[in-house]
Amino acid sequence: MQCLLFILRKTYGYNKKTDSISLSQFVKATGINRGNTARAIKSLVSKNLVYVKRGSVKKDTTSVSKYRFNKRYGSWLTSVKKDTGSVNIDRRVVSKKTHTKDIIQKTDIPPLPPKPKKPKKKFLPPTKEQVVNYFIENGYDGLKGAEAFEFYNCADWFDSRGNKVKNWKQKMIGVWFKDKNKILQNNNGKSNGMTSGDIWIQQRREKENAKQ
Repeated sequence: MQCLLFILRKTYGYNKKTDSISLSQFVKATGINRGNTARAIKSLVSKNLVYVKRGSVKKDTTSVSKYRFNKRYGSWLTSVKKDTGSVNIDRRVVSKKTHTKDIIQKTDIPPLPPKPKKPKKKFLPPTKEQVVNYFIENGYDGLKGAEAFEFYNCADWFDSRGNKVKNWKQKMIGVWFKDKNKILQNNNGKSNGMTSGDIWIQQRREKENAKQ
């Protein structure tokens, strides 16, 4: 590099394209010994950084070469020397992701806690008294209520299809609250304690007795 700078100084520093420079001038200007100076100049020439026109050698005279800097950088033959020294190279894989401000802020935010699951309502089977009272309160025969309780209670509150009963009141309304299970009223609006099913059974018995 020192030799190249000296050539630039001797040429373009004096508004000249070429200049005759002896080897002793290079040594004096750069402070490098003659052997290293010659190798440095040879390296510049091999990389097309500098053009050299060798001077003619005459008797009792020394040869002085002319040097010119190559401004066409596209023709330069530069190469990077591999470092053969015993240098410990860290071969660990480095992530391509840079720790930008946005990434750091996102990773610092703690995750939201999971939404609590609603506890499932556990089915509590009713008592026989609750079922009978529910029938009576809605105008149905209490005996049918007792029958319905015994039907489901002995099956551990599974219906006829094998499905677990989840709402016993809804099951009573959908299955047992039929017109035949209603408590009938007399002309005075009072309950006679009989259901339509009881009346049907009574009428059938009367017909069978009349045939006999």
